Amino acid sequence: MKDIFDDIKGLVNQINFKNRPVHISYKYRTIYQVSRLTLIVGITSTIRGCSILKAQVISSALDNEEILRQLDILVNSGGAGFVRGWRYNQLISSAINYSNAEMLTEFSDTGKIVLTEKGRCFFDEIMADSELFSIEKNQLLKIKKKLSDAKLMTILERGM
Repeated sequence: MKDIFDDIKGLVNQINFKNRPVHISYKYRTIYQVSRLTLIVGITSTIRGCSILKAQVISSALDNEEILRQLDILVNSGGAGFVRGWRYNQLISSAINYSNAEMLTEFSDTGKIVLTEKGRCFFDEIMADSELFSIEKNQLLKIKKKLSDAKLMTILERGM
């Protein structure tokens, strides 16, 4: 029995491990989520800001073409219907915390997310580069400022 354990110890000592970097998808990187949140607030909200719920629903729509299509139809045509399948994304909550810490966004008196002066400059830089977030920009420009919080609540309540 002792020989077996000695053999196992010898084999274990022969194993070599190499540290290799772990690939993290760009969608899970903080800077991507903060940049996308800045775009959402900058393009789709008024000067009063963007609610956290609106940021969550629009972020979910950016990730899922079907949800975006439903939302686009409801916003532009005023049709009777609701948005199915949107999901809460923890990464948006983290992005809000990081963007507040970096002073890109802040909460208004009403609890909505608004861009600070630094955030507005960051937003302008993203918008100036046509290659950055081109797909997201095109999708958000379809919605623009047409989706108010009241309209969003009406759309979401229809689905309950």
